[in-house]
Amino acid sequence: TGGTVVQDTAGNLVGVKHENEVKQWIAAMPELLLMRAQIDVRVFHTGSDADFTPERWLAVCRFMYEHWNDYSGFVIVGSISNIPYLGNCIPITMENFSVPVVLTGSQLPDYLLDVPSGLPDILAKSNDVGLRANMINSIHAVQKKVGGCYVVAGDKIVPSNRVELGEPFSVFPFS
Repeated sequence: TGGTVVQDTAGNLVGVKHENEVKQWIAAMPELLLMRAQIDVRVFHTGSDADFTPERWLAVCRFMYEHWNDYSGFVIVGSISNIPYLGNCIPITMENFSVPVVLTGSQLPDYLLDVPSGLPDILAKSNDVGLRANMINSIHAVQKKVGGCYVVAGDKIVPSNRVELGEPFSVFPFS
């Protein structure tokens, strides 16, 4: 749903603007293969943050509801600015869910794909906590079967209905 920029092992930025870029994006995080997680990626939104509307939130919830028994959990990668909205929507629309739902994202904004010169400043401020660390920690939460809806950023996991956007490029961008 956005928030998809990751730095690959060679230092290049890889993002998802179109569904056909997902394989390259997953390949940029080889650690995920070591975790033996079976990953099935669905792209719900690749537009701007402003275009990620309540109708799209509900589409994500509808997918989870329809596929509840097909997965051991869900990791939703989203824009840091949209995670609080989706994180509040999911518990309201999906009461009593027993599988883990984890929202995470990258502190690396997608504009870096076009203008990478801002990367050093962002990395200095975020202590290099980008999507790679957040994905690994999110998958761990799903593998531990932590029921409910949570937000993972860096080494923190908090209930999704208790976050709001704080400082976007900090290690934990929520308050």
